[in-house]
Amino acid sequence: MRKPELLVWILISTILVASVLTAGCTYSGSIGPVTQKPTSVIPTLTLTPTLTLTPTLNPTPTSSPTPTIPGMKTYSNYDFSFNYPEGMAIVETGLTDTDKTATRDGGIVTVRDSRGTAGIVWVKIDGTPINLDESHLAGFKKLQSDPRYTDVTLGEMEKTSHLGHTVSTINYNYTESGKHFYGQAAWWYCPESGRTYFISVDTTNGSTSAKNTMMTYLDSFKCH
Repeated sequence: MRKPELLVWILISTILVASVLTAGCTYSGSIGPVTQKPTSVIPTLTLTPTLTLTPTLNPTPTSSPTPTIPGMKTYSNYDFSFNYPEGMAIVETGLTDTDKTATRDGGIVTVRDSRGTAGIVWVKIDGTPINLDESHLAGFKKLQSDPRYTDVTLGEMEKTSHLGHTVSTINYNYTESGKHFYGQAAWWYCPESGRTYFISVDTTNGSTSAKNTMMTYLDSFKCH
């Protein structure tokens, strides 16, 4: 199956560039050279933390961990969790070749088997949230100009909700190395954690399978 790195990197680069252009908004990590990734130049960003102590008499309730159901396993780390099917390989990496290790500020989890591939990305953004819809749509459109992919099509963006957050979803199709893939993606901003989350699912089993699989991840996702 296709590795999701290209799509993930296109979207990450688009988000980070948009963050730079948004006043007061910075990514909490560092961006280094990327091997075989989009060639857009992304400046190195450094966050200077400011510690503010505010007494809280009634702590904000947080979501309970994702419950595991039969036939599923639970990934739980960095204060979020989701279910994924048993038997699938799961790999955790950092956002860049410089930040190779995932942290609470950002990372990628790839889940895959012969049936398909899913990519889960989180990026902590400090300051004013960027326009995620514009950023992600711009990232998807970059796929149409990549010579490794043909027959790239995008569906209409739709809205749903999860844990009180507005979630944007979109379906997409493309052909790579003679195989046609069906994809479904979702993204949202979680103010409780200060992160943006992105889920993508790619499969050869059709658009319905892609959407149902993505919704399985989304429905079980605890983002804060």
